[in-house]
Amino acid sequence: MTRMTLVSGSLVLLAASFLGAGLARVEQPRDAAPRPSAQPAPSVETGAVESIELPGAAHAELTRLVGDWSWTSVFRMSPDSPGSEPEGGSASVEAILDGRFIAIREIGLMLGESIESLKILGHNNAAGVYEGTWLYTGSTATMRLRGQSEDNNRLIVCQAQYATGPEQQQRFLVTISIRSNDEFSTSLVALLPDGSSGPTIDTTYRRQ
Repeated sequence: MTRMTLVSGSLVLLAASFLGAGLARVEQPRDAAPRPSAQPAPSVETGAVESIELPGAAHAELTRLVGDWSWTSVFRMSPDSPGSEPEGGSASVEAILDGRFIAIREIGLMLGESIESLKILGHNNAAGVYEGTWLYTGSTATMRLRGQSEDNNRLIVCQAQYATGPEQQQRFLVTISIRSNDEFSTSLVALLPDGSSGPTIDTTYRRQ
């Protein structure tokens, strides 16, 4: 059985569930739910006070992505290993709930498998963090993201995880880079039990 055969069947899970390639399940403590602040939070970009309820600077940056896109993904067994043949599809991004979140809907191929996904992403002004929920065909699991910007809302780095059992979690590092109005990218890295980087999916989006 080839490496690609081992990987492709489980890759559909969360668009990068390359866990079938031998990645161990990792038991992690459940994160406590964040407690919203009673006071307005500083803007990620300017440090100015923003409303907890209304979209701010971080949301404005996300809504730059509204529109239609094509995407191309490359899979690697590790971040520095040779990549698979590029595959891809199309995506549409819309602002929802009056600009509080964006919804990314994707269809296409990944390692020969048809895939469809829905990715919700927004900024929690009360907690000062980005939060997201990503859903994929091939699984009933949801992947939850939580992270911060490192470049005025144009580079977003999130810790992510989904449940692999009643008390087990598989962890990921997700990086979203908004390069321009016409291009953005995502990097999804599975974290191994020792915290090192494992299988990786790099995806580039270009506006149609």
